[in-house]
Amino acid sequence: MNKFNLDKHPTIASGFNAPDHYFDDLPAIVMEKINQEQPAKNRVFTLTNFVFAAAAILILALGIPFFMSKSVTSFEQIDTHSLENYLSYQSNVSSYDLMNLMDSNELDALQVDLQLEDDAVENILITNPNFENHITE
Repeated sequence: MNKFNLDKHPTIASGFNAPDHYFDDLPAIVMEKINQEQPAKNRVFTLTNFVFAAAAILILALGIPFFMSKSVTSFEQIDTHSLENYLSYQSNVSSYDLMNLMDSNELDALQVDLQLEDDAVENILITNPNFENHITE
């Protein structure tokens, strides 16, 4: 590697030059700018802050009832078909567990007396392509 000596190589001229007598006049220029009358502050910023605050309060006031309302669903509002599907697809709920949770009046209401003739049963089994599923159940 070659040794580099700053004294032997030409120097590069700086690109920054101050105008003549700049630093002599600088304190007077600064004092002149300080003594100038300051423009009045623009009130647009304070009004916009007030408008933003009012808008935020309005949104909160209108949104609190929606966030605080608790949606309580009563048993009457639940569709029975949806409830049956839910219970049938839950593997951890057996029919024995359901019977233990019901009282005798509810169990009596579930009993259905079907009087089917043999011909009707045969017609259903013949027309249904999945009759083996009904036999095994």
